[in-house]
Amino acid sequence: MLVERAVCLALFSFAAIACRETSRGSGAEAIQVSLSSPAPGQDAPAFGDRRSKDASVLFASRVSPVQSLDPAQATGSEDGLLVSHLFEGLATLGPEGRPVQGVAERYERSPDHRHFRFHLRNDAYWSNGEPVVAGDFVAAWGRALRADLEFPAASGLYFLKNAELLHAGRLFVANIDVDALKRPDYASPRAGVVPARSVVRALAFSPTHLQSSAGLPAGSYDIEAALEPVPCNGFSSHRFRVVGREGPKTKAIVSGCDLEPSSQRAHAEPHQFMLVAPHDAAPSFDPARRQDAARTPKPVGFVRTDRVEPSPPVLGVRAIDERTLEIETEAPAPFLLDLLATSVASPARPAPESVSLTNGPYVLKTSTGAQVHLTQNPKHRYRGRLAVREIVWFVENDDEARWKQYIDGEIDLLDGGIPPSRLQEAGARSDHRAYDVLGTYFMLLNVERPPLDDVHVRRALSLSVDREAVIRDVTRGRQQPAAHLVPDITSGGYDELVRALRSDGRDPFAPPSAGFDPDGARKELALAGHPVEEHAGKRRAKGLPTITLSVNRNEGHQAIASALRAMWRDHAGIEVTLDVVDWEDLTKKVAHRTHQIARWGWIGDYNHPHTFLDLFRSDSANNQTGWKSARYDELVSLASSTDDLSKAAALYREAELVLTEAAPLVPIYFYSRTAVVRPYVKGYRTNGVATNLIHWLRLDPTGKASDEPALDAPAFAPPGRYVPTP
Repeated sequence: MLVERAVCLALFSFAAIACRETSRGSGAEAIQVSLSSPAPGQDAPAFGDRRSKDASVLFASRVSPVQSLDPAQATGSEDGLLVSHLFEGLATLGPEGRPVQGVAERYERSPDHRHFRFHLRNDAYWSNGEPVVAGDFVAAWGRALRADLEFPAASGLYFLKNAELLHAGRLFVANIDVDALKRPDYASPRAGVVPARSVVRALAFSPTHLQSSAGLPAGSYDIEAALEPVPCNGFSSHRFRVVGREGPKTKAIVSGCDLEPSSQRAHAEPHQFMLVAPHDAAPSFDPARRQDAARTPKPVGFVRTDRVEPSPPVLGVRAIDERTLEIETEAPAPFLLDLLATSVASPARPAPESVSLTNGPYVLKTSTGAQVHLTQNPKHRYRGRLAVREIVWFVENDDEARWKQYIDGEIDLLDGGIPPSRLQEAGARSDHRAYDVLGTYFMLLNVERPPLDDVHVRRALSLSVDREAVIRDVTRGRQQPAAHLVPDITSGGYDELVRALRSDGRDPFAPPSAGFDPDGARKELALAGHPVEEHAGKRRAKGLPTITLSVNRNEGHQAIASALRAMWRDHAGIEVTLDVVDWEDLTKKVAHRTHQIARWGWIGDYNHPHTFLDLFRSDSANNQTGWKSARYDELVSLASSTDDLSKAAALYREAELVLTEAAPLVPIYFYSRTAVVRPYVKGYRTNGVATNLIHWLRLDPTGKASDEPALDAPAFAPPGRYVPTP
């Protein structure tokens, strides 16, 4: 979801996590209690020990109050989970964490995995009784991708053709013939004409501001000309000759990657001109007539920004009729059903931020700082069939307090967030569950802030972390040490490649101790001009300023941060101070890039390496490091555009090596999830995406029911062959 895609980009408490969100600090003090629990093998408390005796209401816990229930804005996993109960997409996640039928009941697919047609069920309704139609998806996705709204979760829709360029504010349409000029100057001679009704792509805007990476004085610059093509952010761009508008009028040649992102245009002076190229890549919805964007767009000249309109109708989705939706993707998408089951792919109308109209199994009853209460949707096809008709999530930031809620029978399950001090106790319980999930816990580095602008310092930080010790001595869970970003269990050919590399002894990230090299860390600091000196048994990196690590207020995260601080000091002489803040403040620091190092992480939106490696593309909305690499962007782009799993996996792995060498993050471990679930909760399944939707569950007061899900979850039949609509 993205940060986030969405995003999505936070996490639950460190011992276990959920889809995209971190534990958010509320400032609550930890509650220190001494609790007893069943001895190993002893049955956990039965339904009769539950505070509530109503078997139609399930009680759970979440870390923070609701931030947003708009599918286009819900980037955190907790809010994303709520969205998945309130809204239903074309697909939804079944009990096993795999996509099953949602609003769509069947589909067709082209052999190249780029063209899809979905057929909507005739019993899908909004909570006001109106039918859910194909146009609802077209409208919701178009709104999410509007460049002017800058919705953070919209990156989860980048699988649609032209979606990323639209969201970046790069596509425009000329409603009349428009002169293209040779220079961004009202008096410039004409270079050509942009015909009426044609779509153009903005290659650059003028005047513009430059990224700090350009190494030029701050200020406003005019673009004088486009020079040779260069890759940028996974797309083709150019080098540009620029001249400063103020002071000494500095002249320079810069890469397109050094120009300000279009998403920041609102924060600068208005643009007067844009350098454009034809964009003949409108969706055709016909494999035989498909047109892809030119790899090297040829500029036609500068046009005035007031002569073209933004957001042309070139998004790769259309409604054929009320029950038929067609999708054209940007690249092969064999995992499309997984993408369509994410919360951002939900329909929403007309004002989702009010959550007054939903189409999922539940509707919102109340949402306060203390709890979130959902009740069954009387218009959903599951009405009257839901075993759990109401869900109450208590809001509690403190892990120890949530553990007490579970022990005292106030909540029915605790899926993540078990305090470190309780993990051994939890593991001895008969109601304990533990499993691996698709997620990575890491420290996010801001490469724009010294001394982290030096790659040698960043590498030293990574090399001086003993990941096995973090797990053994701090988390005390089932996590696996991570010297790289993508979990080894990730599908899409990645897991098979990892196994093959390890069997041949060619995996650079094996054994588990890989990535911990204190001697190497000290050598990197010497290369950075900060040799490590020893005095009285203590190390200190000469001349290296103290670095700040920001972490949200939570027992588990703070314990890890303290351990890292000690490792950096003891192994490499790097002094680090801790900045403990509420979750909201941490996300603001990261969004505004005022952090140096931030506690962060990612849970995969779907089971494929792209959901992880897409985070650090230069133009990703979730890349809050300031790091960018043309080679990395190119590798990720190439990998995502092939449907050969083995070739794609090799490209992704190569990109991961580029990322690891540049070290804009310090991976710590791959997540495992620890849960305790009352034995009367039936239908609960562990899965790699760490998502259990409540409507598949039921509560069994008798203790005699089977553990099967409460409802059937019809899988999609194999797709039919896509034939273009006449």
